[in-house]
Amino acid sequence: MGLIFMSVYDDLRKALGEIVTPQLKDLQGEIKDLQGEIKLLQGEVKSLHSEIKRLDEKIDSLRNEMEIGFKRTDEKIDSLRNEMEIGFKRSDERVDSLHHEMEIEFKRVDMRIDSLGGKIEDAIQLRERLATLEGRLAGEGRLAAA
Repeated sequence: MGLIFMSVYDDLRKALGEIVTPQLKDLQGEIKDLQGEIKLLQGEVKSLHSEIKRLDEKIDSLRNEMEIGFKRTDEKIDSLRNEMEIGFKRSDERVDSLHHEMEIEFKRVDMRIDSLGGKIEDAIQLRERLATLEGRLAGEGRLAAA
């Protein structure tokens, strides 16, 4: 029985060696190939991580530049707004001043007109008196001699 066992053992060992060993060697080759591919993929992943990090830094840099630009724009707008408000205030003051000057001038013109109105009335009365005197003198014959 021992001999049969040994013979079966040898036959099994030989069959396994002929069938399993080549398949194991094929599997080992495939495993090495896969390990190489995994290393390549890991390198690509690292490269992608580096590229993503570089892009993130560029995005952050652009974001900072945009924020600075927006801040400058806001400051310029605020400055222009202040200048406009000052300009409008000055214009309002000038208009108010001109309005006041015009009121004064209109009052002065009104007073002159009122003054002239009185003088015109005086002149009309004086003319009427002269006309009356001329009429009297003409009636008396003095105007013809003069």
